[in-house]
Amino acid sequence: MAGRGRHNFMDTSNDSNNNSPIPEKKSRLEVERSHLEVERSRLEVEMSRLEVEKKKSGFNNSPIPEKKSRLEVEKSRLEVEKKESGLPCFCNRKPNGIYCNNCQTFTPNVRIRRACPQHPQVLWLMDLESCPNCLKDHNLMELSR
Repeated sequence: MAGRGRHNFMDTSNDSNNNSPIPEKKSRLEVERSHLEVERSRLEVEMSRLEVEKKKSGFNNSPIPEKKSRLEVEKSRLEVEKKESGLPCFCNRKPNGIYCNNCQTFTPNVRIRRACPQHPQVLWLMDLESCPNCLKDHNLMELSR
């Protein structure tokens, strides 16, 4: 009765000579590692093929000059423009403050709006045309430190 309903399989888990037809399960890490090795070898073959094509085509391996940033290009353009024009530029003066002789008020950290001879289309939004207190556009003095 002891064997009824049960299959009598040999337990070979402790045998050192395990020649069972069932392959061992690989861990997920081992599977990923084998996939990566296959991909690496495929890429190495592709790289060697590209090297051969590069040599055949006569591609020179000279270094590519670095591209200048937009800011560097704009700075160099402005420097050339400034040298060629010879006109003064008011755009980058410091905002020290203005004094209104009409109402005797001082407004710090602003400038009087002036048209720049080099850049007539440029408009600085924080520059003032009139006194913020009395709204008169005459008798304004720009102070410097």
